[in-house]
Amino acid sequence: MQFSRMERFKSLAAYGLVYLLWAVSLPLGGWVIYDLRDAILTALAVITAKLYQSNTREAFYANLQLRAADTTSWLLMGVALVVIIVLIENIYRLGMYVGRLWSRFFLVIGVCFGLLGLINLMNDLLRLLVSAFTWRGLFAPAVFGLVALFFFGIGKSKRLPDNPKPENQIS
Repeated sequence: MQFSRMERFKSLAAYGLVYLLWAVSLPLGGWVIYDLRDAILTALAVITAKLYQSNTREAFYANLQLRAADTTSWLLMGVALVVIIVLIENIYRLGMYVGRLWSRFFLVIGVCFGLLGLINLMNDLLRLLVSAFTWRGLFAPAVFGLVALFFFGIGKSKRLPDNPKPENQIS
């Protein structure tokens, strides 16, 4: 079965748009994973500091465990990044076939900013436990939350144009 040049061009343009949006989304997904890693390590450090304040021997070993967790977290972060890469590509590619690529793009961006807001809020609440809390720290979670709401609104908008659907599937 032969396809015309225009059909092939439309298919290539549709796939190009998918991978362009995918490349735009990946740094934001990496930022979310990096901040999540830092938040988990901060939580472990705060819990350790609260538990072993008076016992220096246990605090020493807890410090070694925290360093091991820090090193191991880079490996887990890499695995999570690979999962994010595959997941986002699948979401966008399937969105292209149903004509909802733009709404899926804005929803993914909104979820990323929402997660960034929640992670920063968790970090601020952890600072409260060790008496290092400042009200200024709540600015970033509030801004991330507003940006997430903005992107969710755009993603649910009925005014978004349909994306170009491929005429044929390129193998």
